[in-house]
Amino acid sequence: MSIHLEVGRRIRQAREDCGLSQAELGQLLRRPRTHAAISDIERGKTRLDVEELTELAAVLKQPLLFFLKIEPTATVYRRGDQDLTSDQQRETDASVEDFKRFARERLRRDREG
Repeated sequence: MSIHLEVGRRIRQAREDCGLSQAELGQLLRRPRTHAAISDIERGKTRLDVEELTELAAVLKQPLLFFLKIEPTATVYRRGDQDLTSDQQRETDASVEDFKRFARERLRRDREG
């Protein structure tokens, strides 16, 4: 199964868990989308960039990793947290870099076929 189909399936699952229709979800987005556009996303026909997927994750009250099928291997802290120890900040920075590497690799594989 392609990553786009899997992400779309998980978006649909999260949307249904929230009790939202495709039209309702579309209206909650910063850039509103029609039910047809949400349907295309859920069927893997529309590719989402990181910002769009992040917004959907927030609206659907799911962590971004839920949609990417990544199992976290470490606790991840938000960069905006002011009370992080230096170890926690290093761990956060490493997690962000791991995610960037994963995203670049996934994009490369998707482009190759």
